Amino acid sequence: MALILGYCFPAFPENEIPENGKESPAIRDETFTVITREDIKSLGVHSIMELLNQVAGVKATETSVSLRGTASKQVVVFLDGRPLNNPLTGSVNLWTVSIHNIEKIEISKGTGSALYGASTGGIIKITTKRITKRPEGKAEVSYGKFDTQKYDLNYHQKIGKFGCLIAGSFDKSHGYRKNSDSDKKAGTLKLNYRLKEESNLSLSLNYSKKESESPGRIDHPTPNASYNKEEWGTIIDYQRKDWETEIYCSGYDKRTKNPDISLDYLMKSNLLGVDIKNVFDIPYLGDFILGTEVRRSKVDASKIGDHEEDEFALYGEKEFRFGNFPLSLSLGLRGRYHTDYDFALSPQLTISYPLGKG
Repeated sequence: MALILGYCFPAFPENEIPENGKESPAIRDETFTVITREDIKSLGVHSIMELLNQVAGVKATETSVSLRGTASKQVVVFLDGRPLNNPLTGSVNLWTVSIHNIEKIEISKGTGSALYGASTGGIIKITTKRITKRPEGKAEVSYGKFDTQKYDLNYHQKIGKFGCLIAGSFDKSHGYRKNSDSDKKAGTLKLNYRLKEESNLSLSLNYSKKESESPGRIDHPTPNASYNKEEWGTIIDYQRKDWETEIYCSGYDKRTKNPDISLDYLMKSNLLGVDIKNVFDIPYLGDFILGTEVRRSKVDASKIGDHEEDEFALYGEKEFRFGNFPLSLSLGLRGRYHTDYDFALSPQLTISYPLGKG
């Protein structure tokens, strides 16, 4: 049983700069599979995992995603520019992203190493809804077996130069086995302010918490085991004409308990980063994307203790097109210094030719 309430209004025209910033100059239709808001509506899916599993070569669960068989830690997932991967495990809590709060998803299988990291097996960029001039909101309530309850709410509106988006979800289930209850909560707040015609400042805040009991295997039950996950993240994004600055931070806490075997394992990790990119117009050569990124990750776990890592990277990319011929050539280079590894230089060559549309 489900109840859906909502009202929708058209978004900004195609030629208007979106409130959450201009389109990234790194996005190319030939190398990215783009799933739009309209595509999501037509598919009738109820979660981002269900959506991604309908894309060829993609396998997604609540805590992982794989592109063409790669490990989850090799696939970088971004939410409004903020990396979602846990710096310790590489896992991604996809369930924290509401399907009703997505404007588009861009998927690149095995490309983008110069801009997004040398070890990536793919990229998934999730963009939340654009904040429109007219208000738009949606509420969804569902109920099913085992006292499964789902509540989803999102609303956004722009007033003058200021825009606000609020979204929240709550899932609860008693499960079909003893000690299999679960509660999941997630919330999003996004604020935009148009400083000038060609500049925009945005702030996004995300929080989620999952409390689950763990029944174990049927032949080896764990009637008192449980695990809790808590995650938060924020990103400040400033865009002006051809350059963009992103400052982001994330926190991940996980606790696993089983008093029957005296298990109480706590794992905490944090990520802080700054990414600055610019598009330079060089005479006779055209546009170049140049940027720098600095990251610090910190891990505190019961078994491995405290550990910190710093990373500094410089990157660049140039795309060549050949008139009306649909072939495109992209050259990229990324140099990375890591406190725990040797300096790495990663070149990239991408040749794209669209076979068709649709």
